[in-house]
Amino acid sequence: MQFNVNGSDYLGGNVISVATSATALPLGSITTSHYALFQNLDATNYCTIFNGSGNAATAAIQLLAGDIALIPLAPGIVPYALANTANINLWYMIVGA
Repeated sequence: MQFNVNGSDYLGGNVISVATSATALPLGSITTSHYALFQNLDATNYCTIFNGSGNAATAAIQLLAGDIALIPLAPGIVPYALANTANINLWYMIVGA
C-alpha cells in the first residue's frame, strides 16, 4: 500500500499510554489526518479508537489485546483512544492528507 503525503504530514512510531478516560492522540504537525495504523500493545485489555471526542465522537474501531488495524480517520478530527479496564500502551502512526 502506498500513500501520497504532501509536505511533512506524517507521524510515525509513537507509543502513548491510554487511560480509561478518553485520551487524545497527539498529531504533531499534522493538520488534516487521513489514515492511521494502530497496535494495541497490551496483553489483556482492549481499547476503542474514536473519531473525535465528546458527544460528537464516533467509535471507529475496537482493538483487542495485540490487535493491529489500519483505518481512515475523519479529516480535521483529532482521534481519541479509550482503554477498557486498565491503561494500555498504544503504538500508532498517522498519515495526513
